[in-house]
Order: sequence, then C-alpha cells, then structure tokens
Amino acid sequence: MLGRYYEETSLTWVAAPASVDDGLQPDQTRRLAEFWLPRGTSGAPFSVRSPEIAAFLKNDTNGIASFVIVRETSETDPSGLVHAFASKEHPSARPPTLRVR
Repeated sequence: MLGRYYEETSLTWVAAPASVDDGLQPDQTRRLAEFWLPRGTSGAPFSVRSPEIAAFLKNDTNGIASFVIVRETSETDPSGLVHAFASKEHPSARPPTLRVR
C-alpha cells in the first residue's frame, strides 16, 4: 500500500492505507512524531516538528505522502475528552495543514 494514491472521495476507514481491524499494520507504517493537545483548547494552532518527518519527506520517491493521526489516549467517561480535527469543508475551523520549509 505504500506509495499508492488514494482518491479523497472514495477513501473509507475500511480501505484506508495500512488499516486492519485492530489498528495499523506495523510493517506498512512508522511513527514520525508525537504531539499533545492541551485540555480545553479548541482551534488554537500548533506545530509538530521532528527529524523523522523531514527524513520521511526527503526520502519520498513519488511526490505523494500519507499521514495517519492515531489517538493513543483512552477515554472511558461518556462525557470525557473529545479529539477531533476539522475537514477542509468545515465552515469556520481550519483543517490540518502541512507546511514544509
């Protein structure tokens, strides 16, 4: 699955790159960075930097990169924390944006 292009309009969770029922296939993914969202924040911009992301992009051979954001914190309280990212279609919130320098 690595290096394949996925159409946004037809990509589903079931057909997502490296996705299996119990998570991600470790032989087709690698951790590039970690980040934490401070409790009670909404819409505040933040950056994620890592040498692993830079190396991943520098080693790309086809101009296409796929990123998967995985929540690793558990939540069992019905009124507990919500982790979400806006899509590009959201009327006011900004979607995740990759900026390369």
